[in-house]
Amino acid sequence: MTKINMSLEELFGDKIKEIRARETEFLPDVNWFSSMDVKKINTFMTKYQFDGFGDIPVDTSGFTYPAFENINFELPPHFQPEITARLPEERQRKPMIVWVDGLLLLKHLGKGAFCIDPRRWHHIKTYISKGNVTYPEGLYNEFGVSDGRHRALLLMQLYKRRFIPVVIDEKHSESFIAGARQLNALGI
Repeated sequence: MTKINMSLEELFGDKIKEIRARETEFLPDVNWFSSMDVKKINTFMTKYQFDGFGDIPVDTSGFTYPAFENINFELPPHFQPEITARLPEERQRKPMIVWVDGLLLLKHLGKGAFCIDPRRWHHIKTYISKGNVTYPEGLYNEFGVSDGRHRALLLMQLYKRRFIPVVIDEKHSESFIAGARQLNALGI
């Protein structure tokens, strides 16, 4: 009889132990989430797994951030009218901005929502400080995030906000909004 639920150790033997040892060797300094050592920005490192949102260190980088109301939110390229206009009508996307509870938006990712790359974290803080943010994107078939997890977390942390704007395709908004309503995650 074939065993279906196997551990990584059973599947890969000592190889998985080697991989895990290598990953801990390249584990980033947790303080880099507060203020990145820019000399290390091109160093190979693994992501850091935080236990939850409150465990992510607050920013001490010295960046100055614009007021939330002054952020220039931009549509992802595949939502921009000049790009979608060239597509057949059935493939065109019409953006719809929805305000949602950011932590509930990330809930479907489980602990993976808080597995963060410090270099990516630093880059996003850099462009938020310049006042530009691409909207995080919602999933099509359920309530959750498809792209923009780091952005969502940083917007909530830097601006001490629970509700953030997310872009979804109007054609596929029903299941996203239904899921958000079920979790009581809809905002403004």
